[in-house]
Amino acid sequence: MRLFLLSMICAFALSLSAADPPPDLFEDPVIRSLFADLLRLGGFGQVNTERAAFLVRDANGEYRCVLWPATLGFKRERFSGIVPAGTVAVFHTHPNQSPFGSASDQQTSLILKVPVFTLTRRSIYVITGHGEDIAVVRGRVWATPSPEQRCR
Repeated sequence: MRLFLLSMICAFALSLSAADPPPDLFEDPVIRSLFADLLRLGGFGQVNTERAAFLVRDANGEYRCVLWPATLGFKRERFSGIVPAGTVAVFHTHPNQSPFGSASDQQTSLILKVPVFTLTRRSIYVITGHGEDIAVVRGRVWATPSPEQRCR
C-alpha cells in the first residue's frame, strides 16, 4: 500500500490547512459522501488497487473532490502534477485487509502537511500532518454514497 506523489512542486503557493484535520471534518455530510463515493470507485476495498483524490476547499468554504488519474497499480496509486489550490487533505482507498496507512502515506502527509485518509469498507484511518495514524472509524460499515456528491 504505497501512495506516491511524484514530480511534486514543493514551492507551490497554496493555502494549505493546518497539519491536523479538524476534529469534526468527517462529520461533514459532504465529506462523508465524497469519501463514500471514492470507496465505491475503488471497488469498496475488494480489489488490490487503490483510488485517490484531493479534498479541496474552495473560497466559499465548499468541499469538493479532485480525483487522481487512475494508474491501477497493485496496492498503490501515484500522482504526478501540481497539487490543487485549496487542498486540505488527501484521501484514498486501501484493500479491506489493509486498513492502516502505509509509510508512504505518512511521508505524503509530512511533505504536504495535510492529513492523509485511508478508506476501507469498515474503517477510516487518518495520518496527520505530524505522522500520527488515528482511527476515525473502526470495525463498522460507514459508507453511504450520495448521488449529489461525486468525485470527479
